[in-house]
Amino acid sequence: SSAEAQLFLLDFCNDFYQQPFVSVVTISHDCPISGFDSWLRKQNSLSDDHQDEIFGLVCNRTAMLPIAKDLFHPCVSAWARKSREINVVLRNDEVKILSFPFRAQYGYTDSFHELAKEFWTIEHWLNDKLNSAPLGANKAFFTGNAYWYMDTQQAMTSTAFSSAATAFVSSTLVILISSRSFILTSFAVLCMSYILAATIATMVLCGWTLGFIESICVAILIGISADFVTHLSVAYTADEGNLDREKRTEGALVDMGPSILAAAFTTVVSSVVMIFTEIVFFGRFAYVMLFTITHSTLGAFIMFCTL
Repeated sequence: SSAEAQLFLLDFCNDFYQQPFVSVVTISHDCPISGFDSWLRKQNSLSDDHQDEIFGLVCNRTAMLPIAKDLFHPCVSAWARKSREINVVLRNDEVKILSFPFRAQYGYTDSFHELAKEFWTIEHWLNDKLNSAPLGANKAFFTGNAYWYMDTQQAMTSTAFSSAATAFVSSTLVILISSRSFILTSFAVLCMSYILAATIATMVLCGWTLGFIESICVAILIGISADFVTHLSVAYTADEGNLDREKRTEGALVDMGPSILAAAFTTVVSSVVMIFTEIVFFGRFAYVMLFTITHSTLGAFIMFCTL
């Protein structure tokens, strides 16, 4: 309500809507502080008989901003109620929030990188403005549905990578502890890396990007990339005695191979069924599961056993 804050907000409004990353919501749109100032100027230009009643009784016939500090809240509150200004939030006849709606250049259907670039452009511009803002007008922030989606997508993307790291570390420890062999563990890590890289490469080949749905799928299915290799590794070291590699590999395939193939078969069948669903998430999930199981089977039975 201070004079400095009022003038800052008025300048902020005019400067904000001149920025290249901002478009007005409607052609006739005006931010509330600028609309209030225009109303004061208009009322002052009218004769006493044609002036609004609240202009004289509440606003003390102030011609323009800044208005006296003790008149600011009652005058703006009366004006906002009369004009039905939805961008002014009142509580007990005090102005609590001034909202400056704007239309951004990008939405949640656009590229994540374009949306993130726009977000940080607005963030840096706003922070620069707030550095010189007086007390009472220095708490501004901006938000929107697209930026909520961007934040969620960013969190899901980081979750996908952290899930991959968790699966790798856990599987590596299990294989190392059970086999007590650094060579076998290295081979297992190499195969799991192939499975993960090949699955993601197949998604890229299909023209996909790491969006919200794909991040969830990767986070859930990343453990499958380590599943088959881990089972074969444990089976490889299960036989006691001083057996050569060929015998151990044969034993692992005989003991664990049928169970792994059965698991792969049932998963592939369920994936094929889900491909034909109408819901987008289930369709994408089915494809990612199919890619993962295919590369997991090839990596475990061909690459890992050969090594």
